[in-house]
Amino acid sequence: MRVRINYAVEVENLIEEVQRLIEQAELKLHNQIGKLHRAREGFDEESISTVIRQVDLTRKELSRYDQTLEDCSSILQGYYGLLEQQKQGETDVYEKSEDG
Repeated sequence: MRVRINYAVEVENLIEEVQRLIEQAELKLHNQIGKLHRAREGFDEESISTVIRQVDLTRKELSRYDQTLEDCSSILQGYYGLLEQQKQGETDVYEKSEDG
């Protein structure tokens, strides 16, 4: 069972936190692909049940990694929106000071 959690990080640490999340997912995915590769390498009639389990596990793990990457994407979209708002705010202040 998966649950959604929320936690706060300082804006200046946001990029590093997302990098950490992506790296974690990447390492786990790489490990899972290695397991799938080994199952495929030893695939014969006697190992069918093992391969079935590994394929199913890999499929489920891919779903978890997809969720993590979706979370990272949402975080970065929100951060990008914040940066754009700040940039727009600076432009508005600059334009007002030129008009004055």
